[in-house]
Amino acid sequence: MMKKNIFLRIRRYFFYILLVINLLISGCNSNKKELFAVEKTFLYTNWDFDNRIAILEKELKASEKPYKIFLELNLTKPLEIDELPVIISIIAPDGAESHKPVTYYFKLKDDSFYKNIEGSLTYTKEVYTQKYFNSTGKYTFRILRKGTKYDLFGVRSIRLYAVSL
Repeated sequence: MMKKNIFLRIRRYFFYILLVINLLISGCNSNKKELFAVEKTFLYTNWDFDNRIAILEKELKASEKPYKIFLELNLTKPLEIDELPVIISIIAPDGAESHKPVTYYFKLKDDSFYKNIEGSLTYTKEVYTQKYFNSTGKYTFRILRKGTKYDLFGVRSIRLYAVSL
């Protein structure tokens, strides 16, 4: 009889313990929220030289939290260049600007260098380890590709996104 009572108590508390663990895990995961994601898709998968500056805009609310900023390059095939330098400029609603160079390094004819996600080749670079968005309003993100004066065939899209720390 006593063993039965102990097992009933353990079983009752077991559900409470699972509930607390679930709340703790979901609370930890909610800290890493995506603030925004903006994407530019290229017609005919060609980031042409005449349009080498991609301009993206996003309305954001002011935040006291820092965010990590990433730039994702989505390709349909490996690019036939060794490297792709880009400059990311962030223009705040008050006109303040910040600029950050990032370089993608490629190995010619080496498909293993890319991450293959659903039939596309994706490569992500961290742009900022800590970026603050202090003003509410429209932010402008300019992405200038450098390095080559030719069209870049195979670039499906570029995506800039921010994740909370």
